[in-house]
Amino acid sequence: MVRTQYGSVEERPQVVAATNSSAATIPREFELVVLDEATQSTCTASCIPLSRGSRVVLAGDHRQLPPFSATEEPPESGYGLSLFEHLYAEGGVYEGVGLQLKTQYRMHRDIAAFPNRRFYDRTLRNGKRIEPLPNKPAIEGYNIGGPVDVVEHSYANETEGRMVVHLITDLLEDVPAAEIGIITPYAAQVRLLRRMLSEHVAVASDISVDTIDSFQGSEKTAILISLVRSNSDGDIGFLGRSEDGPRRLNVALTRAQRYCAVVGDFHTLRYENNDKCTDLYQDFYDYFDTVLGLNAVDPTFLSL
Repeated sequence: MVRTQYGSVEERPQVVAATNSSAATIPREFELVVLDEATQSTCTASCIPLSRGSRVVLAGDHRQLPPFSATEEPPESGYGLSLFEHLYAEGGVYEGVGLQLKTQYRMHRDIAAFPNRRFYDRTLRNGKRIEPLPNKPAIEGYNIGGPVDVVEHSYANETEGRMVVHLITDLLEDVPAAEIGIITPYAAQVRLLRRMLSEHVAVASDISVDTIDSFQGSEKTAILISLVRSNSDGDIGFLGRSEDGPRRLNVALTRAQRYCAVVGDFHTLRYENNDKCTDLYQDFYDYFDTVLGLNAVDPTFLSL
């Protein structure tokens, strides 16, 4: 029994927090169950806490990451999706059960602009004015190639790593290390970036470096995104997978508050053979190239 001691009187708490699985150990029911980050919970996992309440609220974003999968392949059936998507997203079996929250308070308007147009049909409003960093645009892109290494079924790009370290060194003049995050799709790039930062940045241990999937739900003043893939075939791996590639990009682009830098090979991203997301990454490239200005980087000038 979950109880809280108040002086000499033992009372049951009115609010209980639990994970999906641990909710099974609570031998009582509640008037209301709120399932947060509901789009990251499979239907099966969601049923555990839902069995403890007479009313249920699911909170989540079906334009961001689906439930975690131990493989790189998308779910083979709807059972691998979230209950949220079954009820509310496109193809959901019920209508009129959902409400979209249309005001965002996290990001500078320029950071929110591309996700708003591409993923939310221009429905998002900016709830407050967020100032960019001094003497920097709120979002910018760096177009850079470089050899990619395969490391234990993952991928790493040292050239992008050098670019990220260069940008971090400059950022630290305006942003505390604890307010900087580095996001990348691949675990091997996470390890590479952590090593390179530890070798060249004194406060490296205070900087958050992790995969896109691990960063969902987090935010930082400044975010750098290293997309890693660079080749002549347009192979961008799961970033080009139509089921969850766009959702992963959306998560990465919406973690920053005041500054976001995207480092990647934009020619590889928009190559015509990159599965079913060619139009997304062409649009992404055009946004940087025509609206923001895309910084072309000669990797031979990058040194540490």
